[in-house]
Amino acid sequence: MSSDQPLLPTSRLASRRRQRPILSALSAVVFSLIFTTSILSIWANNSIFDRNDFANRAVHLLDSETVRASLANRATDALIENGPSELASFRSIIEPTFFEMMKLRTFRDIFRDGVLKTHDAIFTQDGNTSAVNLSQTLSILTNSLMITNPAVANNLPANLDTLLVDFGNEIRSLQAWKWAENLSDASGQLLLLALGLLALTIYLAPNLQDALRKIGIAICGSGLVVIAVAYSIPRIAASYASTPDDARFAQAAVGRFFGDLTVIGFWVVGYGIAAIAFALATAPQKPALTPLDLWEKVRNRVGRWQPRTVSGLAFRASVVIVGGLFLLLQPTAVVDILVSLAGVYIVYLGCFQLLLAVAPAQRDPAASPGSKRLFRSPHLVRTASATFTIVAVISIVGFAFTGNTRARATVLETRRCNGHAELCDRTIDEVAFAGSHNSMSASMDPGWIFAENTFGIPAQLEYGIRALLIKTHYGVRTNIGIAGDGLVVTDRALEAKVNPAAVESQLPAGADPSILRSLNAAPIDPALRDIYLCHVYCEYGATRFSASLGAIRQFLTRNPDEVIIIVIGNYVSTEDTFKAFKEARLVDQLYEWDSSAPPPTLGNLIDQGRNIVMMSEYGGPPPGWNNPAYGLMQDTPFTFRTEAALLTPGAPGYTGTEPVNDLASCAPNRGTPESPLFQINHWTTPSGSASTIAQARIVNSYDVLMSRVRNCTTQRGKFATIVGVNFYNVGDLLKVVNDLNRVG
Repeated sequence: MSSDQPLLPTSRLASRRRQRPILSALSAVVFSLIFTTSILSIWANNSIFDRNDFANRAVHLLDSETVRASLANRATDALIENGPSELASFRSIIEPTFFEMMKLRTFRDIFRDGVLKTHDAIFTQDGNTSAVNLSQTLSILTNSLMITNPAVANNLPANLDTLLVDFGNEIRSLQAWKWAENLSDASGQLLLLALGLLALTIYLAPNLQDALRKIGIAICGSGLVVIAVAYSIPRIAASYASTPDDARFAQAAVGRFFGDLTVIGFWVVGYGIAAIAFALATAPQKPALTPLDLWEKVRNRVGRWQPRTVSGLAFRASVVIVGGLFLLLQPTAVVDILVSLAGVYIVYLGCFQLLLAVAPAQRDPAASPGSKRLFRSPHLVRTASATFTIVAVISIVGFAFTGNTRARATVLETRRCNGHAELCDRTIDEVAFAGSHNSMSASMDPGWIFAENTFGIPAQLEYGIRALLIKTHYGVRTNIGIAGDGLVVTDRALEAKVNPAAVESQLPAGADPSILRSLNAAPIDPALRDIYLCHVYCEYGATRFSASLGAIRQFLTRNPDEVIIIVIGNYVSTEDTFKAFKEARLVDQLYEWDSSAPPPTLGNLIDQGRNIVMMSEYGGPPPGWNNPAYGLMQDTPFTFRTEAALLTPGAPGYTGTEPVNDLASCAPNRGTPESPLFQINHWTTPSGSASTIAQARIVNSYDVLMSRVRNCTTQRGKFATIVGVNFYNVGDLLKVVNDLNRVG
């Protein structure tokens, strides 16, 4: 071939030059499709196919009243189907209780666990269920109803292994495990392919400005498609519902689930707008596109779409019909779309004007017409810097708006000890526990005459009480009716035999302890004798110890990250105490305190599975779990006859002359100065009468209680481990404890 012969004919070169912009545009379109798919697949991998994030999002759905109402309805249906027939009559009581119960952290933990198991079933090849098992919530429901409707609570099934709330057989038919496998493998490859197409678009474009404009339009298109998907899926899900209530549930639930995907879509649109604005702002003397310009461009493109075949004409007519039906059937959606597009244009216009203001476009006169360097360097630097600032702002705003979802997921995944992550690494003597004095003494429980609380131990645990101050006694249930239950008679003779030190502590001042030797155990059938929680005399009120331990076990089963302190005034033998814990299947959770080692952290106790710290007032080890209460703990006096006796500096009404029955309010009482734990006793014990809610309302108020706690901790140089009160739910006990722990 001669050297003066052209390598390619001029016509072929011209043809290739004409094809490059077309190929560049085609590459941008394919890039947009692939980029959109990669965004959706990455989001799905992180938010749907990741079991923990999926469960966290599902729990977040419970913030919606619509979702809670529908779920309460389904749970009530399932309970009535599985329970006794009488439950149908109580639907109007059970369903609202379920609704309110879903606000509780304990319910949400159980719901999350159920969703995790359901997720495993749906997104595994062998999955065959789409139901969440809420059986564990029955104990919460029972405890809630025992407070307000004991008759309904007594009709609830006690041992229901399955309480399935089914979310539809159609989920099983989707074989979602295939999606999970395919998208998980493809998401990274799709992103790499999108980047390759991005480079190809730039290479084929006639100049950098044209490439950026096409890429910006492609990115905007991807974002708009993502927004459309996030907007459409909740409405599609609602369209499959069989009832209006189910439709509202589906739209509310799925809409919340996909909420951050909408934000991601707008985030991507923002990046596209920045690219378009940069390209147009650097075009010499190129004005911003107006809405009329955009309309003309779209109208011209549509006008040029003139199919010549029957099938092409039919397809165009179908598109027009679908568009018209959409306008008729989804008018609110049309408004939302128009508002979104208006917002997108306003952002574009703002970016364009900002770039022109920062760096007015100037063409380099020395640049050749086909050159890709059309602009002066200073101009490019200023424009690029302004564009970078815009991209940074878009990134920050997008990150902030999607941050709510991430923050909720983090909170749900963060381990919480006694309700707060901050407490996990603190030793037990650095954590304040809300305590109830004579925890078993509850006016709502049958048989209690001089009660010092309104609700019993199950309700106290749900409320937030973590230190139970109780006393164990031997008792015999009789047929003598009192307050709806048989009177329990204290077996004082047996108590004097097995634990004389405890009984001696109850003798009047100056009494001769030898009187105990004259007590002889009556010939009682051991089968009739039981251990009860009583205050001095079981005749004034008694709760079976086994029932209370059962409630504690149920609570810790549902809340394994909680630590409970039990301080027992033990009038029964160590052997019988051990037997009661063993029958309640709690022995393995009793912590054996090693006084030679540093106090354990709450996280240590939970990790060991020994999250019950039981202390006995009388006696101590052996065995190791029988921790000595007033070897480990020191406390304040506890005999304060009036509310005024509990007033300390800083409390409302304090004058400095308040009576304290010859006892300093914070003076050392039981224990030793070396005891690591500190209990503040804060209740009234009126002479000849019972404590009242009116008194508790005064002494449990924040100003009175916190003032005394601060004074006692300062005087004694100890952090308050247990803050014990009567009528725990009256006043501000939990607020005081949270402030002591420096948690919200």
